[in-house]
Amino acid sequence: MTEQPTTSNFSKFEEYKLFVEDTARFSDRRQSVSNFMVAVNGLLVGAVALIITNSDRRALYLFPVAVLLLGAGIAVCCAWLKLIRRYKEMIDFRCKQLEAIESQIADSDRMYGKIRKKFGGTNFSDLEQRLPWIFIVLYSLLLIGIVFGVGLLLGYTRIGHVLLRLL
Repeated sequence: MTEQPTTSNFSKFEEYKLFVEDTARFSDRRQSVSNFMVAVNGLLVGAVALIITNSDRRALYLFPVAVLLLGAGIAVCCAWLKLIRRYKEMIDFRCKQLEAIESQIADSDRMYGKIRKKFGGTNFSDLEQRLPWIFIVLYSLLLIGIVFGVGLLLGYTRIGHVLLRLL
C-alpha cells in the first residue's frame, strides 16, 4: 500500500515547486540583464572606436564625445556590477529557502542541499562579475589612449615622449 502525502507535505511540495520556478525566473532574468549589458557596452566600445579611427586633427571636437561615452560605459558597468550582486543575493536566498523546504518534505532527494555542499553555492555570479571589470579596464585604457593621442595631435610631443618612456 502506498502512503498518501499529508496535507502539510503536499503544501510544502507546492511551495517548493513555486520556489524552484521563481528561482529559475530570477536566474533567467539575471542572464537577460547580462546579455543586455554586454550589448550596451559593445555599442559604446564600437562608438568610441569609430570616433577614434575616423578622427584627425580637424575633428578634435569629437574626442570629448568619446570621453563622455567612456564615462557612460564605466557608469553602466558599475550599475551592472550592482545588479549582479543583487541577483546573486536574491538567488542565494532562494536556494537557502529551497534547502530548508527540502528538509521539511518527507522522502525528499534534497537536490539543492547536495548542490550547495558540492559546489559551495551559486558561483556563476562570481565569474559573471569579471565581465564588467574587463569593460572597465578597457574603458580606462581607451581613456588613457585618447588623452595620449590628443596630446600628440595638439603638439605636446614632450608629454608624449615622457609617457612613452614611462611605458
